[in-house]
Amino acid sequence: MQLEEIAAELYALDPAQFVSARDGRARAARAAGDKPLATAITRLRRPTVAAWAVNLLARNASRELGALLDLGEALGRAQRTLAAEQMRTLAGQRRTAVNALTHTAAHLAAESGKTLTEPVLQAVARTLNAALAEPELAERVRAGVVAAAADYAGFGPAGPELAAVPDADAAPPPPVVPGDALTAATSALESARTERDSARAELDRRRADVAGLAERIAAARAELDRAEEAHRFAATGLTAAEIAVDRAEAELGRAEAAVEDLRD
Repeated sequence: MQLEEIAAELYALDPAQFVSARDGRARAARAAGDKPLATAITRLRRPTVAAWAVNLLARNASRELGALLDLGEALGRAQRTLAAEQMRTLAGQRRTAVNALTHTAAHLAAESGKTLTEPVLQAVARTLNAALAEPELAERVRAGVVAAAADYAGFGPAGPELAAVPDADAAPPPPVVPGDALTAATSALESARTERDSARAELDRRRADVAGLAERIAAARAELDRAEEAHRFAATGLTAAEIAVDRAEAELGRAEAAVEDLRD
């Protein structure tokens, strides 16, 4: 299985399940002898709740999400031609699409047992807007492999022109999924605990990796010490052997000379 397929599978999981599943995939790749793949898998970041919600859209509302991202290309063309009226129209369509998709993300998350708080919903909206301006982010959004929320800071290289277009009827931030304040607060608490537990698991894994590498370094140094000692002994033996050869050749020369003298 390629990295892209593994990433898509991992980012489809609940963030709380991500680290253990990722590490299991990395171990399997390492056991199969594919160390580069194992390393690439370990570098995948656990998604934030907002990123997970965006990834839900890629898997469950791909048509609507694709339409929004296609709108980003139209906005870019309008900017390049300075078509102000067209930009106003497209900007309104953008707001409508982003708001609708944000509500869809909240609904999908609720079906998965999570209530998205208002800050998380705002982060989802910001990420969708940012994807309209950044092709690389747009590809990650389409693929459902977003790891963290992104901020929208102007639309591509022509950001100031877009910012100058009137946006008087901008919609307010999307509301929290229906439910009382206690439900939302409880969900936020659970999300915070999940984030904490996941961070601790990641810390423990990193500590284990560092400890394991330290042991390997110590073993390698011990092996190097043994090899250097063996080298010293071998070098000493080589010197002794060379001296012995010189002596034997000298003795041979004397013996050959003695034989020649006797023959004469």
